[in-house]
Amino acid sequence: MTRTGRLLASLGLVGATLFAYGPLPENGFVRFDDPIYLTENPHVAAGLSLEGVAWAFTSGHAANWHPLTWLSHMADVQLFGLDPAAHHRTNLLLHTASAVVLFLWLAAITRGAWKSLFVAGVFALHPLHVESVAWAAERKDVLSTFLALLSLWAWTSWTARGGRWRYGLSIALYALGLLAKPMLVSLPLVLLLLDLWPLQRTTLRARWAPFLREKLPFFALAALSAIVTILAQKAGGSMERLPDVPIALRASNALVSYATYLFQAVWPTRLAAFYPYPLDGLPFWKVGASGLALWIATLLALRAGIRRPWITFGWLWYLVTLLPVIGIVQVGRQAMADRYTYLPLVGPSILAAWGVAALTAKWRPGGVLRSIAGCAALGVCALVTREQVRTWKDDLTLFGHACAVTGPNFLAQYALAGALRRAGRIDESIAAYRAGLAIHADFTDQRNLFGELLETQGDLAGAVEQYRASVRIDPSLAEAHALLGAALAQQGQVEEAARELQEAARIDPACPRTLRGEGVLLQRQGHVEEARERFEKALELDPKDVLARADLERARAAH
Repeated sequence: MTRTGRLLASLGLVGATLFAYGPLPENGFVRFDDPIYLTENPHVAAGLSLEGVAWAFTSGHAANWHPLTWLSHMADVQLFGLDPAAHHRTNLLLHTASAVVLFLWLAAITRGAWKSLFVAGVFALHPLHVESVAWAAERKDVLSTFLALLSLWAWTSWTARGGRWRYGLSIALYALGLLAKPMLVSLPLVLLLLDLWPLQRTTLRARWAPFLREKLPFFALAALSAIVTILAQKAGGSMERLPDVPIALRASNALVSYATYLFQAVWPTRLAAFYPYPLDGLPFWKVGASGLALWIATLLALRAGIRRPWITFGWLWYLVTLLPVIGIVQVGRQAMADRYTYLPLVGPSILAAWGVAALTAKWRPGGVLRSIAGCAALGVCALVTREQVRTWKDDLTLFGHACAVTGPNFLAQYALAGALRRAGRIDESIAAYRAGLAIHADFTDQRNLFGELLETQGDLAGAVEQYRASVRIDPSLAEAHALLGAALAQQGQVEEAARELQEAARIDPACPRTLRGEGVLLQRQGHVEEARERFEKALELDPKDVLARADLERARAAH
C-alpha cells in the first residue's frame, strides 16, 4: 500500500469509527463510577490546579493510582466544564487515534497493510470496546492504550534504526501509560513477542537472555506499578480477600472468562456493564471444557510458531495482555468486563486476519473474497456497536439493559432501583430492590437505601425490617444502627431506639445518621429545639440526607 493509500485508509478508519459512535455525544454521565471520577469529585470538578496535580499524584482515590488519568479528566473540566458530550468526545478522539496508530504501526512492521487495516478496524468498531469508550470514567482505558501503542511504535523504531532517544522515548511513553492505567504491566512481555514476530529478531528455540536484558527498564516499571496498584486497591477496599473468593473459584472463573471473551469476540451479543461473579461456583463441564480448549490452543500455537510465528504472537498477545485483569487477583465484584478486552482483542484479530489470508492464499479470487468478508464483518460490528453505544445513554437504559441480558444480576438490579427512585418511579424501584435482595441478600448498603426509600413512603415497618437485617449481617455498621434507632424512635420504641443509637455513636461518633437518629429520638421525647440542632448538624455533614431534611422541616414547623 502506498503512502497515499495508507492516508486514505486511515481517513476511512476515522470515518467508520465516527459513524459507529455517532450516538455517543447524546449520552449523559451514569452513576457507575462517573460520580467518583467526575461529577462528585471536587478535585476533578475544580479543573487543573497545582493542588489538583498534587492530589492526583498522592491520592489512591477510587482504589486506584493513575495520576495521568486524573489530570486528563481535570483538563477536560478546565476546557469544557462537566459537559458529558465533551468528555465522551475526548474518549472517542483517543479511541480513534489509537485505531489509526495501530494500523500504521502494524502495517509498518508486518508489511501487511490490508491485514493490519482489518485488525485496526476490529479494534475501532468491535462492540466489546464500547464500554471503554462510552463510559466517561473509563478514560484510563483509552488513554493508556493510546500511550501503549505509541510506546510499541517507538520500540520497534529503535530495533530498526537504533538511537538512544527512541529507546528512551519508548520507556517514557510506557511510564506514562502506566500512570494512566496499571493494566499495562504485561506490556514488556509483548515486547518479547515482537522479537519473535514480526521483527524476527529471535526464535522460540534461541537464547532470550540478550532480549530480556534490553527490556529490564520496562519490567522494573511494571513491577513498581504493580506494587503501587496493589497497595492502592487494598487501601481502597476493592481487592477481594482470599477467604471471600477462594483461589480455586478465581482460577475457574479465569479459565471460563478467557474462553468467554473469545466467544464474545465472534458473537458479541448480550453485552452488559456488569457481569455478576459466580459465587456459587461454575459448572464443572464449563471449567473443564474452557481449560482443555485453552491448553490445546496454547500447545498448537507454540507448535505452529516454528513455521507461522504470527500464530504464536497473536495467541500469546491475547493471553498475556489479559492476564492482569483475568481475576486471579480479584478486584471488585464482576466476573469479567468488556473493557478488559480493549487491548487483548488485538491478538485474536491478528490471528483472524493472517489466518484467513494464509488459508485463502491459493484461491484465485481469494483477495476479493477476503475484502468482501472483511468489510461485511466490520460493517456488522459498526452497526452493533452503534446500538451498544445507546445502552450507555443514562442509568435507566444502562442498568435496565444489563438486567435484561444477564439474568440474575444483583448489582444491576440495585443500580436500576436507584435510577428508578431518582426518576420518581417508586413502585418500580421497590420492585427492583426486592429483586436484588432475592439474588444477593447480604448487601447492607443496598438494604439501608431500600429501608430509607420505604421510610420516605411511610412504611416504617418495612424500613425497620431492612435495617434490622443490615445490623444482623454486619453489626459493626454505625449507619445501620443509627437508621434502625431513628425508625424505632418513630415507632415509639424509645428504649430500643436509644440502645441502637448509643451503639452507633460508640462505633462512629461522627456518623451523620447517628445525629439524625438522636434528633428523631429527642423530638419524640418533646425536645424539639435540641432535635432541630441535631438535624442541622446531620445535614451539614451530609446535605443529601433526604430523611434528615424532612425531619428538620417538621421540627421547624413544630417549633
